[in-house]
Amino acid sequence: RLQTLAYRSDAGGAVTRFNLRNEDEFGHWHYIADSYAAKQTTKQFVNPLFCPTLSAGKVVEGAPSAWLMQVGDSQSDALSEKCLRIVRYEGMRPLPEGERWGFPSFGQEYPLAAFHLPEEFTLCFEDRDGAEGLHRYYDKQWRRESHRRTLRLTLSLPPHIVTALAWGDRPSETPTLRSLFRLAPSGEGAFYRLLAVESYDAASHKARCLFMRTENN
Repeated sequence: RLQTLAYRSDAGGAVTRFNLRNEDEFGHWHYIADSYAAKQTTKQFVNPLFCPTLSAGKVVEGAPSAWLMQVGDSQSDALSEKCLRIVRYEGMRPLPEGERWGFPSFGQEYPLAAFHLPEEFTLCFEDRDGAEGLHRYYDKQWRRESHRRTLRLTLSLPPHIVTALAWGDRPSETPTLRSLFRLAPSGEGAFYRLLAVESYDAASHKARCLFMRTENN
């Protein structure tokens, strides 16, 4: 019923303190399936490589508008050697009038890279600070799974059709796994996708097929 997308938890002191202070989970997104058929369990999908990273402003003397990534732990100066960081590089960002970047450029712009930048973008899975999270790439799939209706049918199919259904991937006159099927098992027609050909009896030409109803009907 509850599915979670998350990054590794050993992100360092800045993220840990943020989570404790705000009673939050930075970088985590939770999806609750509203299907009565959903198992009352929790499943986590944790990125095995990357940790989330916070950025802070007002930390660079002479350029308080600049955002700087916070890594490590200010309490112990410890940083996990196995924790990789993923960020989005935005190029050179102009500073407001009167602010200057430090050595070596001493210019009015600075290189901006961040995991999360309020009101602009985020690599968090959840929506945060006005930025849409990466959950948007999973929403449609998980919503479809939450509302899906599966249907098993035993069909009489010749061998060449079964071969195309099981392994065909190119558009043709013969149906493939990419085809959309209109079925009416209870008299009410709807569109289905073929998930699998679970078994096939070559002697009787009987195929056991698993279909899933599409989201929009």
